[in-house]
Amino acid sequence: MSSHPIGAGLSCNERTAARIPPAIPVRARTERCWARLVGMSSRAEQFDLLPQSVSHAWNGFLAWDDQTYFPQLVGIEVEELRRDYARMRLPWRKELNQPQGLMHGGAIATLVDTVVVPAIGTAYDTPRPFSTIEMSVRYLGPVRKEDLVAEGWVTRRGKRVVFCDVEVRTASSVVVAAGTLIYIVGSPTADG
Repeated sequence: MSSHPIGAGLSCNERTAARIPPAIPVRARTERCWARLVGMSSRAEQFDLLPQSVSHAWNGFLAWDDQTYFPQLVGIEVEELRRDYARMRLPWRKELNQPQGLMHGGAIATLVDTVVVPAIGTAYDTPRPFSTIEMSVRYLGPVRKEDLVAEGWVTRRGKRVVFCDVEVRTASSVVVAAGTLIYIVGSPTADG
């Protein structure tokens, strides 16, 4: 439990239930309340929830059983997906460090590049190939023995090119990296 007072004997969800529509999952309501308590706003609130069919299609992202891909080796986990937005977590483990005891910049860059994939892909009704054509990561602070949370969102979407921004924070809410990415999107695949 947090040391922050909830007040009046009511839980955070009870205090905000009237202000937050019941269609928002309990997890999101709890996060919203926590964000209010610590003085932060949730970026996710700016983006629409996914239709059930799209949510179902992306539900298994990073949880593939047939083959292991690089983001799984690094340990990235999906926390929330919305239209044009995603939030993912990279739990700290010593294998992600460089010799000086700080998290390796490559692990952080992998999180930056991965978090925008569902933010881009959930906008399409049929599967499309897309890939990074440009990525810039600014490292703003060191990470030592702490989980990271990345939020990625689409800032502009053209017919074939999508622009994204990413913010990476530690579990204690310190911004440690920011990224900008450009992706190229192909035509719908034959599998779709």
